[in-house]
Amino acid sequence: WHHDLNKKHIQTFVVNHLYNDNKPQNTWVSTNPFLTGFLPIQNDNQYNIQQIEREKQNNLDVLFKHYWIINSFNHLYFNVGNSYSNSYNQTQTVQNLSNQTTYNFNTDGFYNNLHYTLNDFYVGAEYKFYLGKSINTPGIYWHQYNANINQSTNTTISKGLWLPQWKTEIDLSKSKKFRFNYRMQTSFATASALADGKSLSSYSSVYKGNALQENEVYHYLTTSYSKFSLYRGWTYFLNASYVKKENTRRNEVVFDGINRYLTTVLTNLPEQRANASANVEKRVNEFVLGGNASATWSEYHQSINNTYNKFNRNTQNIGASVRTTFDSIPQLSIRYDRGFNQINAVQKSSFQTDSYNISIDHEFYKHFIAEASYQKFVNHSAFAVSNNYEILNASLRYQKKKNPWTFELQGQNLLGAETKVQSSISDYMVSETTYFILPRLVLLSVKYKL
Repeated sequence: WHHDLNKKHIQTFVVNHLYNDNKPQNTWVSTNPFLTGFLPIQNDNQYNIQQIEREKQNNLDVLFKHYWIINSFNHLYFNVGNSYSNSYNQTQTVQNLSNQTTYNFNTDGFYNNLHYTLNDFYVGAEYKFYLGKSINTPGIYWHQYNANINQSTNTTISKGLWLPQWKTEIDLSKSKKFRFNYRMQTSFATASALADGKSLSSYSSVYKGNALQENEVYHYLTTSYSKFSLYRGWTYFLNASYVKKENTRRNEVVFDGINRYLTTVLTNLPEQRANASANVEKRVNEFVLGGNASATWSEYHQSINNTYNKFNRNTQNIGASVRTTFDSIPQLSIRYDRGFNQINAVQKSSFQTDSYNISIDHEFYKHFIAEASYQKFVNHSAFAVSNNYEILNASLRYQKKKNPWTFELQGQNLLGAETKVQSSISDYMVSETTYFILPRLVLLSVKYKL
């Protein structure tokens, strides 16, 4: 709803509603018992564990906003709103036995039945003023949060917070723009993080929520700069962000061999994150040359086996690309990326990656389109057994314009790669995952669009 009272006063009223009802089911099958000591698993010929979950959520958001245009250089905005969330989370874990019976894990704590409501009433004002080439918008909001967590025990939270913000936009010229944004923000836990029963996360991890955690409070800053020149063919994009948390929601981890038990807690230990990225492009006739770089830095405290340690996790990426924009000959794109990853705590670990990508597509005889893509990935990891893989895909498609028929011949994994190995860094460990790839596949498809 939008209404102009007069030239200086404008009002808007917005209502949004979101409803989700999901019933995910996960099944873990193994010929050997797993998570011994964590799961009350029963002896059987084959181990089939099934977890049934029900997630239902209702969100209702209401906002009333009044715009006061004092003059061409000064505006005042008044806001009153309310956000209401109503969530249900239910999980049940069972073992399907070979004798067609089931063993329920409820008595061992693998059961959740949570009803969670969170209401956020807020009121605030923003002042927009022009100063030279800049547009500045400071603001302040009061939020009253009321949460109710109903499961085996009932927990209520009532908290009020002042949350300031500031936004600056500067148009240095028609082709140069600078943006700055600061917000003090807060976040409350999701329903699954509050559920006090256990749930199965993977073949090697069990998770338990915590209803006693309250809200995080953090400072969030972003800046961006962009510049383009159509005459010279240059385009620049620079972005940076910084987050500082006054208190932190984090998973405590207890290891037993390769198995992990995780539970969420809210600590008073600080956390910082920063990232920066840069992208540049240069057009030379029918060629577009590109380069990019990015870096992230994180500093936080992590509990492992009941001991807190300070962690630093960093990543850096650089890349270069070239692509063509010819009309009459095939379009070609070539890209190279190099990645660096480190995690530093009691022990240090790192790995690097190289990624080569080539793609080509060409339209000929009006109705034929040929496409091909090639990727080579190199994983420089100390404990990798086979750390390189190459993937080649190709297709030939025939379709006339305004014709419902499409004929396509596809070739997937034409080089016959069997596995690909990828390393990753979480908040507390470096892991390596092997994926088994479908064998070489050639497919002829015929499509008709009604």
